[in-house]
Amino acid sequence: MTSERPWRTLIRVEDIDFEQRLIYVVIPAWDTSTTIPLQWQQLPAKLIELVKTGKNRFHAKVNLGAETQEALSFAGWEINVVGSDGIK
Repeated sequence: MTSERPWRTLIRVEDIDFEQRLIYVVIPAWDTSTTIPLQWQQLPAKLIELVKTGKNRFHAKVNLGAETQEALSFAGWEINVVGSDGIK
């Protein structure tokens, strides 16, 4: 796997900071223990509207071969909300 190739993967929202305008996510396929802060302007407006702390799952294309979180890139966000019960 190269660090440049994007792969469709699960993005799990862990927290949201309304004051700092950050959404904290985990990418289980990349690192299950690293929480990554994303600026709101990096995300589709519809996604931000749907976020409920710790209950939303989204998919995006991410370069899973990246060695650091700063090297991660996100594209092709899929706005399919899945609840904590696993049902869309």
